[in-house]
This record gives sequence, C-alpha cells and structure tokens, in this order.
Amino acid sequence: MGMKEKISITIDSELIRKADSLIDSISVRNRSQALESLLRKALAERDIDCAVILAGGEMSRLSFGETFKPLAKIEGIPILVNTISRLKSAGITRIMIAAGPIKERVFELVGDGSEYGVKITYIKDNKTGTAGALRNAARYISGPFFVILGDVYFDFDLRKMIDFHRVNREIATMAVSVTELGDSNDSLKITGNKITEFSYQPRNSRTYHVNAGIYLFNEEILPMIAKGGSLEKESLPSLARQGHLSGFVFSGQWRHLK
Repeated sequence: MGMKEKISITIDSELIRKADSLIDSISVRNRSQALESLLRKALAERDIDCAVILAGGEMSRLSFGETFKPLAKIEGIPILVNTISRLKSAGITRIMIAAGPIKERVFELVGDGSEYGVKITYIKDNKTGTAGALRNAARYISGPFFVILGDVYFDFDLRKMIDFHRVNREIATMAVSVTELGDSNDSLKITGNKITEFSYQPRNSRTYHVNAGIYLFNEEILPMIAKGGSLEKESLPSLARQGHLSGFVFSGQWRHLK
C-alpha cells in the first residue's frame, strides 16, 4: 500500500451521500475509505494497455505509390508511427501488429517499440482477413483493447474514446467520422450513442457518418469474432444488429488511405 496523503477537496453533496451508503463498518469503515474505493474502481476501469494494429493483407491492397499504406507519411509522420504515438499518449503500452507481407518493412520502421515507450509483438494474419488476424492476437489480449486499421490517420485523443466506452458500458465501440457523402462507402445509422445499422460498401444508401477504422472492444467479444473474413463486412454488422455496438463520433483530422 502506498503512502497516504491528507488533502482537502470540495464534492457535490449528492455524491457524498452515495459514497456514505457504501460504509458497512467492515470492509469500508468511513467516508475516506468509501471515496478511496470509488476512486480506485474508476481508475482501474480506465486502465486499458493493449491494442492491435491491423497492417497486413494482400500486397496489392497495401501498396501506396512507392511505399505501403501503413508506412506512408501524412504531415511528415508515417501513419503507423502516428498511431503508436496516439496509443502511447492514451496509456497503451502493449501493441500487437499484424503486418503480413510487409512485416520486415514495418520492423525496420518501429522495431520492438522501445523507441516509442511501448512493447510491440508481431502476429500472423495468415491471409484470414481482419477478423482472422484479430483472432490470432487473442492469446496476447487481456481486458479491453483497441483495434486500429493500419491505413488510417487520425489526431483525436484516444482517452476520450476510452471514457465514452466506459460510460456507455457496451462491449464494442466504433469511432465514427463525418465526411463528404461522395467519399463515403458506409451505410451507418446511429440512434443516441448506439449504432443500430452498419453496412460496409452498401449497394444503395450512403451516409455522412463513416466507420473510422478505430475500435475499442471488451475481451468477451473475441469469441463473437469470426475466425476468418472481414470485421467490417461480417462481424461489425452482426454486432450492430445485436445491439452491442456503440458509436463514438469524434472531431478532428481523419484520413483513410485507399
């Protein structure tokens, strides 16, 4: 147990009343212990230290000019480095990368992650799609975890998405961006904070809201993910139909290389 420190704070009277209701004179003996217990629980719920970056796939789809999409630079920074830096800023220190045929190029860029203050593990994607690559990472996952596509650039604070995920208490959260209708391939319906319908590359309707390729999942979602195929075409639409998918609409820069 760490050293105790006496502080003076001002708290809403209703919150004090709720904290006092936890006092049972056994495990929680006074107001200070009640508040400390609640604070520890809240901080523990925020602890998310794991992420999977899906940077593999077919070589033809990875190519981007003279380089590859995860290695392409936006504002002078490789997309992959930007993602790792954003994750580190949000407290994520364990990162799994499915890099497929460009694993050596990715390793040349970011190595084992020590330069960025994280630990990187490389996993196989076995040409099983984004869903299959995620299932291959399952043995390294404990607790809630991010999944981020390797060809998306973004600049919003991932801690805000963590807070949103915790408040909504759903097993899956999708980051949602707003774009020009002509740039959208998605059909995405949001009711409140819930994504009630999602379709990738629909035949008919498109929406201004688009899947940003950034997800926050609880560990219990893993058995619900197919062992092969596409998260976007199969797993996420199924989660939306079942009512298990929240939508975090963010503001900020976002770009998906195509």
